[in-house]
Amino acid sequence: MKIVVPLSLFLILTACAPELTATSPAPAKPPAKTTQQSLSESGAADKRDFVLVTSSGGNSLTRLVARDHLVYSFTYAVNRVYFTLKNTDIYPVTILWDKSTMTDADGATGGLYHDKIALAKVKEPQKNTLVEPGNTYEDFFAPATLVVPNAKNTGLMQKPLLTGVKDSRTFTVNLALEVNGQPLVHTFSFKKIINPNPAK
Repeated sequence: MKIVVPLSLFLILTACAPELTATSPAPAKPPAKTTQQSLSESGAADKRDFVLVTSSGGNSLTRLVARDHLVYSFTYAVNRVYFTLKNTDIYPVTILWDKSTMTDADGATGGLYHDKIALAKVKEPQKNTLVEPGNTYEDFFAPATLVVPNAKNTGLMQKPLLTGVKDSRTFTVNLALEVNGQPLVHTFSFKKIINPNPAK
């Protein structure tokens, strides 16, 4: 599956401590861009950029996130987050979907679902995903907590991760992995930029 990732959306990341540490050393982070640089590339009037929120309050912008020989990129898409994961380690990496969680903007914590999972089956066991060394995996994730009956009660729908352009709440993803038999959790917190550099 190949997903076209919009180029107009960028993410900010600073280090968030994982719940478990990997056995291999973490690589250096890629060079960060300033807020002004990122917005000028994507269009200063774009109010839907997402950033990663950190307790340190850092505001370095980067689209790529490097953690434990894995390189991520993220793109927000209203009711899901598209991502790529490149495995630069010498070992295979397994995404443990049933152990991965998201805490949504309302504070509810539950499981994730991803591509090819029907909405009616988001709470059922999901197969793990294996990413071999040197390979790049593309997918999306979304929270099972926001899968609800549609307005006519004729099926299910996925509610937006955030409500409206000015919703500045945060949602957090804990992606459970296994590298060379060792468990690892990468945590990412997402928050919307509310027009930090409006067009004049």
